[in-house]
Amino acid sequence: AVLRGHALRPSIQGEVFGEIARLVPAYQGLTQDGFGPDGAFTKAALAPPAGEFFAPPPAPIAAGGLMLITGNCLFHNGYLSERSDILSTVADDPYVEMSAPDAAQLGLADGDQVVVRSAQGELTAKLKVNKRFPNGLVFVPENYRSMRLNSLLRRGEYPCPVEVEMAHAAFEIATLAGVGAWPGNPG
Repeated sequence: AVLRGHALRPSIQGEVFGEIARLVPAYQGLTQDGFGPDGAFTKAALAPPAGEFFAPPPAPIAAGGLMLITGNCLFHNGYLSERSDILSTVADDPYVEMSAPDAAQLGLADGDQVVVRSAQGELTAKLKVNKRFPNGLVFVPENYRSMRLNSLLRRGEYPCPVEVEMAHAAFEIATLAGVGAWPGNPG
């Protein structure tokens, strides 16, 4: 600080956060009080950076209006924690998270096994319904190797349009398809 002509003084958390919010576009519009236990979502539009600008590819359009976002799970740090007996008791199973209104519209409930499908592939996991989660978004943590999350994503496409539906057991699918029907059991 002295080399730059400034006095080094103690910083308080609010001042540090205020400076980050002022300088980092993704933090603009956020306040410390706005953070909950799961972080915060901002609807603030990002200001374009100064200098040369390259237009991003056109935003993908979701068929059902749902867009997949990915990120870290609160208690899981991928390879570093997936082998920990203690940490796996906190966040052991992969999951898919979405808002309560979106889940209700699709006839889904917390704990249901769901299939998340994109143009590239699909995955199956347990649904977590979060009443504070923004509508139109589906979250899949990128920390679980077994999920093979990259199978849903196409290079340069983020967020990714997806469909979410109830996963059906093999017996259910066979019955719906008429497989396994016999006299006395119309299938």
